[in-house]
Amino acid sequence: MCIRFFILPIFISSVLSAQNTSVDSIRKPLITSIGIPFGEIASNKIGKEGGSVRSSDGKLELYFPNDALSNPVTISIQSCTNTMHSGIGTAYQLEPSGTKFNQPVKAVLHYSDKDLKGNTVRFMTLALQDQTGQWYRTESVIVDTTEKTISCFIRHFSILADGFTLMLEPASATLKVNQQITLSIYNIITNIAADDPQINSYHEQLYYEIKELPVWRANSIIGGDGTTGTITSNTVGFLFVDAIYKAPSKVPGANPVAVTAEVFFTPDNTGTELKGGKWAHREILFCNITIVEDAYRFTYIHKNFAGCFHYIDSSSCIINLDKKVPELLEVTNYKPWSDWDPCTKCNQRYTNKEAFKANVEIWGMQNSKIIPATKEKPMTEVYVGLLPAFGNTPASEQQCPKSPKIVIPSMALPADPKYIHFETDGNDIIVHYLGESGKNMISKKVKYEETIIKVTRL
Repeated sequence: MCIRFFILPIFISSVLSAQNTSVDSIRKPLITSIGIPFGEIASNKIGKEGGSVRSSDGKLELYFPNDALSNPVTISIQSCTNTMHSGIGTAYQLEPSGTKFNQPVKAVLHYSDKDLKGNTVRFMTLALQDQTGQWYRTESVIVDTTEKTISCFIRHFSILADGFTLMLEPASATLKVNQQITLSIYNIITNIAADDPQINSYHEQLYYEIKELPVWRANSIIGGDGTTGTITSNTVGFLFVDAIYKAPSKVPGANPVAVTAEVFFTPDNTGTELKGGKWAHREILFCNITIVEDAYRFTYIHKNFAGCFHYIDSSSCIINLDKKVPELLEVTNYKPWSDWDPCTKCNQRYTNKEAFKANVEIWGMQNSKIIPATKEKPMTEVYVGLLPAFGNTPASEQQCPKSPKIVIPSMALPADPKYIHFETDGNDIIVHYLGESGKNMISKKVKYEETIIKVTRL
């Protein structure tokens, strides 16, 4: 299924008299810091006959039609940081920067459900950032939810990135009773729809615009209450709308709490309402917040600086002890940092940079055991056995003069951590792992490697 959308100005209306704060309605250009390049450069020489080039991570493809270029040009793509406030993952520096094309060049970016982070897929878009940091829209944006691609047409090179025209952040969270969290709505608009037949220039600016406050609800209750938690508007600016959600004093029966922001769309780009004060469309943005009382954050970090290939890998999760059987929440396996230095004077190329997982990975819980505190032993003991998980090693190709090419494949390897083990009396925490113990943390060094394990109470 393909979704072709036209980006309309978005205005937000509130039915709550307590939330009728006026906002600066002057449109502000979307300007951020310039993305910082990193990773391997992919390139291909494209001539008048056209061709294609694909990024080294395989996610971005550029297709050049006939006569897009008058002369042969070496086109390159390099990953860079995505500085758009509602950006998704990696952005891409397209070179030679400033190159203009005789015919529009098609850009196709592959995304995954993980990239959405709970946000609405139809609000995905692609944008270009110039050397001043200003963001501009692209032409004919199409989201294909079957192939999981987002495509557009561009007429010059700069930084290309994907993001959301409307999003609520975060899309999910874990919060302790009585604590609070800030929720932000980012709202990016443009003046003219990309496929408007009256368009005179493809180089239209992106803007942030917030008109009025949205309608916030917690488990369908406007503003929430003492049982679901309360949500109130906090900050209003041209970059975002903030609200503060405060968790209830007890874990609610309906948990997680569904916090929603109701956003209203105008029927056109004039900002006018339909007759009778009705709006053409509304959008509900969601954030599911799990409320906990007795919960702990577990973090496992491994640093490897042995040999010529270096990396730092980590994973984390929350252990919720509110129920009879512990549960793991917010399991996060972070992408490892690695420097990918060549390990030889020969021509060496790493081939699995994007698929490299290193050796730290949490897949879930296999079993658990809770030993309650007693007079003799005043600390509760918590043990969680983790599912067997696997990481992998780097893969590479090596070509030395007068020698055949050597291919080193990626190998699967058992991942850490194997279990979570700690004791607590509600204040102090003693962490145990592989015969080592420490208060809140263990740091274990073996030559050029170090493992750090932390357990903290939420």
